[in-house]
Amino acid sequence: RWLAISRVVGLPGDKVQLDAGRLHINEKLVPREPVEDYAAADVYDRMVPSYRETFSDGLNHLIVETEEDRSPWDNTPVIHVPEGKVFVLGDNRDNSMDSRFTEIGAVPISDIRGYPILILWSEDRSRIGSVPR
Repeated sequence: RWLAISRVVGLPGDKVQLDAGRLHINEKLVPREPVEDYAAADVYDRMVPSYRETFSDGLNHLIVETEEDRSPWDNTPVIHVPEGKVFVLGDNRDNSMDSRFTEIGAVPISDIRGYPILILWSEDRSRIGSVPR
């Protein structure tokens, strides 16, 4: 099986939970701040909320909430990440198959084969041809 690129948010031993769309790692809320709305490429051609999440180590990234923290996937139980696995989330939180789903679950570290080296297509045209590190 393969999984589209998702962000690793939980390491072995971590506890991960989404509560009303807000990410918690080891019972601590991951701060987020609103940024410019995102132009969703859906049948409604609408603007949707976008946020910058910042982890405790200072790394940050953008996420999109097309259902504004109200989708069924915005609430999970506390998930304990088993040894040898990681918990992954897509940046488009309401349109991503990731570790929240039992069909995917925590991903074995041994299944991680590489990392992206080039973005070929993005709705954010300024990101084409580069990968933020």
